[in-house]
Amino acid sequence: MQGQEERDIREEILQNSSSNSENVKHLDGVPQISVDQMIAQFVPFKAPPAPVSFDEAQSKRKAAPRQRVRETAKVQPPQPKRKAWSTTVVVTESTDSNGERTYSTSTSPMVEIPVPAMENPMEQADIEIRQPFLDRMKIRQKRYQQYRGDRAEKDRGTMLLISVKRQRKLKMKKHKYKKLMKKTRLLRRKLDRA
Repeated sequence: MQGQEERDIREEILQNSSSNSENVKHLDGVPQISVDQMIAQFVPFKAPPAPVSFDEAQSKRKAAPRQRVRETAKVQPPQPKRKAWSTTVVVTESTDSNGERTYSTSTSPMVEIPVPAMENPMEQADIEIRQPFLDRMKIRQKRYQQYRGDRAEKDRGTMLLISVKRQRKLKMKKHKYKKLMKKTRLLRRKLDRA
């Protein structure tokens, strides 16, 4: 009985799908382009150029830069357009009665500031952008290097030694630790598996 019902359902599905093409609804709309039209849009195959021997390729490369230099000397690249803006960022810190800190920010409107016109774009490297954080970092780096230099000069004549007794004690400590680890290796492996 179930086999008969399954066959009936299959037949009904096949009849509805093949005969009633009007009831078919495409989610993305009815396809409007045919296969022939799609193939016509493809670019035809163009074979790559034949291989050239190494000597010929080198002579072509040497000749090409000379031509490029002549072309670039005639045409100058357009000057880049430069704009600059100024704004202020205010960070406000507030502390709750619980001691939790929260931060909020606000900014002033951006104001366009005039930028001097440059005749040579390489002059842009001469303009120095003020970065106080980097200035502070340079000062700290110089102080640290000075401190290390002074300390090295002071410690140059002294030498730190450890007694033979202490050396032996450290060696035994290390030896006993390794021995213990070797002894308990199987136990530790079992505990890791569990």
